[in-house]
Amino acid sequence: MADIRMTREMREELLGLLPFSTKATLDYVPAPYMLKNDQDEFVVPDELRPTFTLRAMSREEMDTMRQKSKTSKMDDEALRDIVASVCTGWADLYDISPEVPELIDYKQDPKGGADREVFAMVPAPVVADLAMCILRMNGLMGTEAMGLRS
Repeated sequence: MADIRMTREMREELLGLLPFSTKATLDYVPAPYMLKNDQDEFVVPDELRPTFTLRAMSREEMDTMRQKSKTSKMDDEALRDIVASVCTGWADLYDISPEVPELIDYKQDPKGGADREVFAMVPAPVVADLAMCILRMNGLMGTEAMGLRS
């Protein structure tokens, strides 16, 4: 078999279709930061575009997510907690409230993943997109949700 090199684009296309090791991580720029204007320019400048490092969920975490989603206990707080628990780092995440944006340092939670108080600053649309990436990493999205037909 030929030596295959996995590009970022190829990996993103194959998420959910092929296994992703629970020992590996994925650097991911959420879709809301990749939006372009009418001139085909990124709305968010490159220097303010964060990259989140995510790990695959364990079997126990996947089972918990499935149970919560089946029993309608998957509210915003539960989803945010799951995403934070598999976020192992980030780069270039800024607080834009001051005149000079301030870098938000990654802080690990004692339970694992990102510190929940710091992660609470991440906007809901970004958390939702990170959750979709995590679902794809773990093969938990149905083929129709991924734009495929079985």
